[in-house]
Parts: sequence; structure tokens; C-alpha cells
Amino acid sequence: MSKLPLSVPPILGETAVSLASRVAQANLISLREFLRDMGIKSEDLIAGQQHTIERLAELSGVSVAELLRATPRVVDGDAWFAGIRFPSASVGGWQVRGCLDCIDAQLGLRGIWSLPFVTICPEHNRPLVTLWTVQDKLERYDIVERWPELERTAQTRPEMRDPSPFELWFLGRLEGNDACDHWLDQFDLHASAQFCFELGRAAIATKLPKWRSLPDNQQWWPADVGYRLCSGRGEALRAALTELQHLMGQPEEGPRKIFGGLYDLLAVDPTPKALLPFREILRRQILETWPLAPGDEVLAETVLRRGRMSQRAAARLMQVPEADVLAATASDGRSPPGWTLIDTAEARTMFGHGLAEPEFQKGLSLLPHQFAQARDAGLFQPTAGGLWDAWAAQDLIDELLTGAEPIYVVMHDWRSLGEPLAGCR
Repeated sequence: MSKLPLSVPPILGETAVSLASRVAQANLISLREFLRDMGIKSEDLIAGQQHTIERLAELSGVSVAELLRATPRVVDGDAWFAGIRFPSASVGGWQVRGCLDCIDAQLGLRGIWSLPFVTICPEHNRPLVTLWTVQDKLERYDIVERWPELERTAQTRPEMRDPSPFELWFLGRLEGNDACDHWLDQFDLHASAQFCFELGRAAIATKLPKWRSLPDNQQWWPADVGYRLCSGRGEALRAALTELQHLMGQPEEGPRKIFGGLYDLLAVDPTPKALLPFREILRRQILETWPLAPGDEVLAETVLRRGRMSQRAAARLMQVPEADVLAATASDGRSPPGWTLIDTAEARTMFGHGLAEPEFQKGLSLLPHQFAQARDAGLFQPTAGGLWDAWAAQDLIDELLTGAEPIYVVMHDWRSLGEPLAGCR
């Protein structure tokens, strides 16, 4: 069949299903009936399947290439737009968003409005709003049926604002514009935007309580804050993460509490391939700035060796005043100010002396009979002068903890070591 006698003019960026809604109206028929009569499956049209778009283009006279460019295409759980991949679950949804100024000028839904992290219309500098919420997929995109119910008063229009640097970068990537020349350009766009958004949320939490949700007109803010923090490559980003750690609290609070949603995003197992570069950035930051040891976990991976330790822990282990450790430690700027950490290798070099039996027991929190049993079993290493090597004993403990499962809440299946031992007597 060739072009229908009654059709509609094309709208730049309009989705295929929105165009079908307008063509159906021009022919005085409902969208559902129009698609049925024309042999077009609604689910295939919504998913951007090429054969249905070609059929609609033939009927409407609109360019196939333009419809394919403007309609997100869903394939195997991924949605593709402008050659860029997005998780299909993040595109569209019950809520349909759009620019009221665009709809007033030309009635039609633009494909770019359905993408995550698109929060403003660059043509009108008007933030996008939720137009309506509809469960049925076809009715959701039936623009002709929905628009009479839409409030388009001055009160429903958000105030105009300039697009943020993040929004300009994100929209530029969609248009294939590499003028920003940002180091994030080497990574997947959606993964980069997720990283910026969660990093920004963590940074905003230093000023606002985490439980307080942002109003609709500030939903763009977290991604822009994160994008600005990512503006510097490598060391600048690590410095920003370190400053965030300093503002959020002390090391004993743990990385998950400090980094919040950013940590949860990158701790998923298995981590999506596109997020792996950002996972490595955060993991290296945590490993190099936190006092961690075997038995701990970082982003769902077991810590295999002790990197940094607190100066207090080093002083307790080697039975020296904490002030001596502090005086011997030069700040390298890697950990947040006030965290008072020291490299384990550095502590071994500075405080490598052996300990007498009482100090050795105290440094390792051993009872006399525990020390005697381990000593007689040859588990502790003596040093010259009848002293004992505390670092070797700590290595033994770390080795025993390798692969251990962190227990945050003691459940019914767990017992302390003393309970089964008492039952064996």
C-alpha cells in the first residue's frame, strides 16, 4: 500500500508511535484500530522494530531514516537511541515526560524525552515535566488521546533555566558532538551518567540529609555535581573522592555508609561490564585510603592483604605511644585529613622491634593460656634476645581471616568459638 490520502506533516524527533497516533486521528480512527487495520503490531512499533517503522513510513510518507533515528529500539534487554545503548528498563516507563513548549508548537512525543538523564529541552531551556502516567503501553503514547487532558497553564510550566554542564555534555554525546572533549567520553554514556549521578548524590549528602528527597525541579542537580567532580582526570577525581570521605565521617563508618548509592551501584555482582571502569576507580580509592584487612570486603570482593592501618592500631600492636607513631608518619595526602592512617609496610619498617611476652600478649589481645598454646605449637616467631615478632603473628591472623565471611548480625546458625569448645569438655 502506498501513502494514505490523509496524512500529517512530520515533526523532527517524533517517535513512530506518536506519529501513528496523529495519522490515525487524521483518518478518523482510534490508534488501536488503525494499527490493527494496517497490520502493525503495537508492541513491535513501540519497540522500534524496523519492519513496522518501514510500514508506518510507507503509510505516512515520513522518512524511514528519520523515524528510526527518533524512536528508541529495544533489542535483547537493551534500548538503542542514536547508536547509544541504554538499559531498556531505564527508557520510557509509566510516566511520559516532555516539554510543554514543544507540544504547544507541534503536537508529538519526541524520542529523546524518554531517555534517562534527559531533564531539559535545549531548544526552549524548559525543564521536562511529567505529562501523564498510564499503565497501558499503547495508550501511554497515544498523544492525540492524552493531550486534551493535559494542563498547559503557566502554573504547570517550570521556570526556564540554562542547561547545566552535565546536560550539555549528555545531549552533545547523543548528537555525536565531541566538542566537550571530556575524559568520560571514552566510557559508556549511560554508565558515565549513573556514576556522575550517584557521585553527586553522595556529595550533596554532605549538605543535605540523605533521607530528604530533592524536589522535581532539582532532580538534575546530582548528575551535574558529579560531572563537575569528574571534570579533572585521575588525581583530581581521587582528590574529590578523598574530600568526600573527609566530609562524610571517619573510616570506621565504612565505605558503604560514606559513598551510599555510589557504593551500591558498583557492588552489584556481577557488575555490568559498562560500569567496571568506575568500579575499579572506587575500589582502588577505598583500598588505598581505608584501614582494611583480610576478612573485610570492598565492593563484594574479599580483601586479601592489609594495605593501610590506623595509627592507633599500629601503636597498640607494637605497644608504643600513639604519639610516637604520629610523629614518625608523614602525611602523603592519600587519606582524608584527620583519619590518622599509616601504610602497613611503613609501620613495619619504623616499628620492627620484637616484644617481650607481656607486651606481645597485650598487643595481640591474648590471654596467657592462649599465648602458651600457640607458642608451644610453634605458631609464633621468636626474635633475638628472647622477644617475639608481633608482625609475624599479625600476618598469621590475617592469613586465617582470608576468605572469612563478615558477619554483621549474628543469626541462629552462628556460635562463638567458646560455645562449642565448652560443649566438648
